[in-house]
Amino acid sequence: MAFEVKNPRGWGTQRCRFVSESYLERFLLFVAREAPGGTSGGAELEELAVRFRQSDDAVKALLQDSFFSCNQARQNKERDDKRQDQLGRLVVEQISPLFVEAGGANPKDGGLSREILSGLFHALELAIGNGPLRDYRQHCTDVVERLRATLGDGFEWDDYFNDSEAQEILIDVLIDLSRSFADFDRRKEWFIDLINKGMTGDEGGAQKAAPDWRFGARHFTTFCAGFFRPLAEAMMIDLDRERITKRFGSPELDSIKAFLTAIV
Repeated sequence: MAFEVKNPRGWGTQRCRFVSESYLERFLLFVAREAPGGTSGGAELEELAVRFRQSDDAVKALLQDSFFSCNQARQNKERDDKRQDQLGRLVVEQISPLFVEAGGANPKDGGLSREILSGLFHALELAIGNGPLRDYRQHCTDVVERLRATLGDGFEWDDYFNDSEAQEILIDVLIDLSRSFADFDRRKEWFIDLINKGMTGDEGGAQKAAPDWRFGARHFTTFCAGFFRPLAEAMMIDLDRERITKRFGSPELDSIKAFLTAIV
């Protein structure tokens, strides 16, 4: 079976087609050797494969989507492994599955994108303050170092995300951010505006190409559902509520409940 693409360039559709055809060809050669009937059986299989490839255009799209997803996952892992801000890693984990880059809905349809991260980090700095954030970052770094020392080469980032101490840090960060939403409607508009400025660099960073979508109310709802989910879950657990009360005081529980109700 002749390849449609013999010398692929880059990592676009040609590469996808080349990879899918290469694996199909390898499978056919294996089956042809194993199938009864020798060369005749192999020839029939090859003819059947050609007919299969031409029978449904959706097959090509499926193979290409599969390759793109795999390649995107590889790139995301490489980027995540290089990230040094362990607090940033922890908070982004809550919403990373929602990003279009990870296979989530298109932002034009209400989904999210990694483009919001610049504005999100800026919002955390303004709402929580550099001092507290610096302490949170150090605590997160300490957790990662402890886990690496304990687990060695067996360390995975899921160990960090699921660590009880890391989860407590995350809850505290979410509470600190939620406290800044006392005037909810006004703060919501502020947050949405900050995210949009972050996507273009208007908040003071280098100017970026304007995205073809804007972060709006429905994106805010999607974001909050994922980002504050750990806080909502903690509020349903007695031990977590007790810890929150010790750290922030009992009146904070009512404030958290009001905030979680407002973001739904």
